[in-house]
Amino acid sequence: MKYGCVNALTIFIVAMFTGCAAWAQPQPETRQVSVNLHFNVPEGMVIPENYVPHLSGGDKRVYPGQRTGPGAYILSGEYSAETQRVFVNASEWWTWDEDFTTPSTVTQKQRLAGLREMFTRFSLGWPVEVPLVAGQIDYAVTIDLVPAITVTGQHVNPAGRPVGADLYRQGSMNAMQNMKSSRYGMIALGIPKGRNSWLAWNGTDNHNVFRLIHLTALQTTANLNLGTIVAAQESPMCPVDITVTNSAATQAVMSRESDFLTVVALDGRQIIVVSIIDGKGRHEPVGEETEAVIPNAYPESYFVVPGVFFGSPIVQKVIEYCRDGRELELVAAGIPQIRPVTGQTTTLTIDAQDVVNRVNSLP
Repeated sequence: MKYGCVNALTIFIVAMFTGCAAWAQPQPETRQVSVNLHFNVPEGMVIPENYVPHLSGGDKRVYPGQRTGPGAYILSGEYSAETQRVFVNASEWWTWDEDFTTPSTVTQKQRLAGLREMFTRFSLGWPVEVPLVAGQIDYAVTIDLVPAITVTGQHVNPAGRPVGADLYRQGSMNAMQNMKSSRYGMIALGIPKGRNSWLAWNGTDNHNVFRLIHLTALQTTANLNLGTIVAAQESPMCPVDITVTNSAATQAVMSRESDFLTVVALDGRQIIVVSIIDGKGRHEPVGEETEAVIPNAYPESYFVVPGVFFGSPIVQKVIEYCRDGRELELVAAGIPQIRPVTGQTTTLTIDAQDVVNRVNSLP
């Protein structure tokens, strides 16, 4: 079965951080890893009592952390000798008690309640990668916690009927039990308080076109209700055939610059997610045995950058420039553009690493 670009990425992410992929052979040699995790907690705030971070690596072993003091945890585990990195997961994934290699000191019900409260209080991002050094057991990670608000609303179709949507926020995604949009309403936990950010959503069968709602620092000083959000049917009809050369280096955990492109509209309010397959930008529609196809866009101007929108600092920087009306600075920096034309296939070739370098050079 084939999955859409973002659906396939979700499956990859969960497999990567919970270790769903099994080793072909048992690994006889192991290494111990122990990470001292410290949270810098904003003044006047506390971490929920039953919150449990965890440690994961390149195999099926996942270890729950144990609290050692206010904002302090020890995360210890045993991994194969070949393991080169582990991840400190402050943001919980789909982890049930039976997924842990060693038992948690907190029951599953308590832990999930603590997790939800953690998302309500703080804005949590991607897991922190810890590169392992030969012969070293002990490591330390510090995470600065950012206060959060909750954003609510209701997606509706053009007729006004409540509908659901795929929902993402800047620097996170809906695999972490912190965002949901259904016909019963939308809720997004963990939106950073008093900061500019955005929510992205897709409410149609066209799974690679997303609309963005930009939130200002003034809007996010307290919990926010966006009211009704109309999810119109997406129907881009202009084929865009993008060739990618010089695969880009990964910029951050789950940024995926070598695997995805994001096509960003000049106003920063619409994006199109494109997979990179054999050096070509392609869309993988949802459906049985559906082959990847040339993606479609609307007849307007876009910037084309490597990375996936919710994880890549490269993409997020371009979105922010577009949001702030600074698209001419992107043009001056040589960020590639494409303007699809109705009735024909529009082509573009980009040097992915060169694009990354150009975006990184921007202030």
